[in-house]
Amino acid sequence: MAPRDLHSTWARLLVQSLADAGARDIVSSPGARSTPLLVAALAHPDLTVHSIIDERSAAFFAVGQAKVTGRASVLLCTSGSAGAHYYPAIVEASEAGVPVIAITADRPRELQGNKAPQTIDQTNLYGRFARAFCDTGMPGETEDELRSLRRKMAQAWSRAHGAKPGPVQINAPFRKPLEPCEANDEDRGPRKMADEIAREPIVRAEQPVARAHPDAIERLAGRVRMARRGVIACGPGALANGKARAALYSLATRLGWPVLAESTSQFRFTGESSETRIDFFDTVLRSARFRAQMKPDLVLSIGGTLTSMSWPLYRAEHPDAFLALLSEHDWADASNRAREIVFGPIAHTITTLARALDRRQDAGNDSVRPAPVTPDSIGPDPQWLASWKRADAHAGKAVAGRFENDAPLTEGALTHYLVHALPAGSLLALGNSLPVRDVDWFVPGAARDLAVWSQRGANGIDGLLSGAAGAASKWPGRAALYVGDVSLLHDLHGVLTAVHAPKPLTVIVPANGGGRIFDLLPLARKRAVPQEALPYWTTPREPDFNALARSLGAACFAADTVSSLEKALAESHEMPGCTMIVASIAPRTVTAEQDEIRAAATHAIDQDHA
Repeated sequence: MAPRDLHSTWARLLVQSLADAGARDIVSSPGARSTPLLVAALAHPDLTVHSIIDERSAAFFAVGQAKVTGRASVLLCTSGSAGAHYYPAIVEASEAGVPVIAITADRPRELQGNKAPQTIDQTNLYGRFARAFCDTGMPGETEDELRSLRRKMAQAWSRAHGAKPGPVQINAPFRKPLEPCEANDEDRGPRKMADEIAREPIVRAEQPVARAHPDAIERLAGRVRMARRGVIACGPGALANGKARAALYSLATRLGWPVLAESTSQFRFTGESSETRIDFFDTVLRSARFRAQMKPDLVLSIGGTLTSMSWPLYRAEHPDAFLALLSEHDWADASNRAREIVFGPIAHTITTLARALDRRQDAGNDSVRPAPVTPDSIGPDPQWLASWKRADAHAGKAVAGRFENDAPLTEGALTHYLVHALPAGSLLALGNSLPVRDVDWFVPGAARDLAVWSQRGANGIDGLLSGAAGAASKWPGRAALYVGDVSLLHDLHGVLTAVHAPKPLTVIVPANGGGRIFDLLPLARKRAVPQEALPYWTTPREPDFNALARSLGAACFAADTVSSLEKALAESHEMPGCTMIVASIAPRTVTAEQDEIRAAATHAIDQDHA
């Protein structure tokens, strides 16, 4: 008997349904069991298929794409342990609220539980990190089975883009044969039926648009009116938050409040000076005298938990300040002290809050009326913002002028020249640990107008290069990744992924002898462990990055001075594919550099506040 070709019909309908729902990118890794779906994806005119060997790298690439587009990229892998390699990226997508759809091809039920090769239980493989799980079942041929498949794809897409976007797993079992074969008489009916179903419009299931609750806005507006000394602190946020820049700074100027914006918030790198932004707030808050004197009565926190090491010190010393959070959908209260959380799109919430401040409180609504205050306690403290700006100027002076000569490279010089070399509108991708902090320590927000991509959902070092390559593939301008040497070694396959990605990416690596972030922690500073034991944390490795890069097809430049770095950056912007710049920096340089800057800044700030 000739083999049936139901698997091809089933796969075409599945892929067509995802495309009709909105999918445009398929990220595929090699394997036999996913063959029917890959064949269908390659034949679809509206889909771009990206081939990435390693599933972990593929998954981070897909998440990187989705962080830029806001649209789920579709992962496709074979059965067995392949889908398990998606797990770290699924965790990042879940914690960051990023849509992604993972299709795990599977073996039929008769091969489950009997030690058949490349077979594991793939049901709910990602646990609570997936927003939904569906099993397509074996390819069917009845109208109900075909319509059910199309409906399941519409559901998967809808749930991935729901109130809190995130990952969805689709488990798709197939029996052999897996390759397309000649349709026999029994197959023609189901094929025709599937084609007719595919021509029908797919069900649209748009999720309701969340907005901040009016009562929450009114309560917060009441608190803001009462506050004399407010602080706006901006932690990690989606790229879309960049649309709220103007509204945020307009609100801050109106209130006379300082804005403490980290680079990953999308509010820092505006390319313009600001009356309210405190560029070097992490350095400013190292001054114990400044922290003690600058007691806030309200903290408005926007986005995720701040990366700054000194911000928790400031908050801990003023626990009575009213803490209000603006969050897209996460309960981002690492201090456990929030008094009000306003959920909703950040730009809309900020705009709505500004409008509410223009209105008087409804005196008849006790639920939103603030506690009575005396007339002279209302309104901003006229010296509040000025004190913050003077302290920021002292910190800026401690940083300025350090990177003007052709001395050996430091983390500060590397970060300074990297940001200034990027064209306006570029995407700056930042690795975790030191790189994400370096830009806030060393570079003012007026340096460039940039969008900043990061993986601050789970804050891991895994998949950073792969994710940045995915983000670059969807960004309209230039893209660069600043990533630590340990992180790069953790994602070496990402070099191969970036080499074959459709858009160029410049990768800047400080070769500084391992994870130098640990030099700044009490572990090293207080000698909590013997000096000879520190390498178990810093994990210094000295591979030949140049040889590694070139063996994988990437161009590579070496830099050890400011002039060689500037030359490498200029040349890399003109090159296609993946270009790596390996910047040689002496180990522990960042510790000495930070200590010098903080000592100078703290001395000047303390003198000013004596």
